[in-house]
Amino acid sequence: MLNRSLNRGLLPICALVVALGLAGCSSGAATSAGSTTSTTTSTTVATDDSSTTSVTTSTVPATTTAGAPTVPSTTVAPEPLVLRADGLGPFGFDDFPAAIIDAITAQLGAPTRNDLLLYEDLSDFASLGVYTSFDGPYYYSLAYPVGRTTCWTGDFCVEFGGPSAANLSFIGWWYTGPPTMMASSSNLTIGARWSSFPSMIVFATCYTTGGGTHHDIELDLQGPAGWEWLVSDGVGGFVENLPDPALTRVSYMSAGQQPFQAFADC
Repeated sequence: MLNRSLNRGLLPICALVVALGLAGCSSGAATSAGSTTSTTTSTTVATDDSSTTSVTTSTVPATTTAGAPTVPSTTVAPEPLVLRADGLGPFGFDDFPAAIIDAITAQLGAPTRNDLLLYEDLSDFASLGVYTSFDGPYYYSLAYPVGRTTCWTGDFCVEFGGPSAANLSFIGWWYTGPPTMMASSSNLTIGARWSSFPSMIVFATCYTTGGGTHHDIELDLQGPAGWEWLVSDGVGGFVENLPDPALTRVSYMSAGQQPFQAFADC
């Protein structure tokens, strides 16, 4: 706070400032609309022969006007295509093919296979309640008269089935690799070890192959090279011979329905 003697000397000071050719003198800070310039001025004035008084004036620091707020992007990232026992990502079994194929193509690229198969109600398989198609050296069966298999590099394939080619719905998927291209919600993928997923249910499915499930996703499993999953019990039967979990890996994952060999022995 300036003392009274300084207040009494304010008029002579202004006169001195004018005499020195300065811009002006004011007892308050000057402002302009929208901004304030921050300045500090120090002036030394002689008040008598033996002393001087230093007068310092300052203004409020400059303020700036914030720009327009950034509008958040409204683009929504596609939901990951997580492998599920009842579907794929946001899609469930019975959904229509177009949206599913578009979503997978956006993630994996264009399909490498898109086969429409017609299944007949052959008398040999009528009791099984399935339709059958001769494809290669084996009969393949499906619970629908028309099926479509669409695959992407990998192989990751989805299956569609229905009463006609124009009326198909999503019925299943299967995956054989490469590792990590697709995965379940628990991060189970091709090549995963049984020992890393101890809740996996494992059993023998044939002499040299094993099977299992994890969160209801069906699995094929491979043990060490040459491992026999079924061995003789010595009295004409077979018993399971499960391999070391650390040496047992997932080789196939699937859910829903796929064409199958009705009379395969394993």
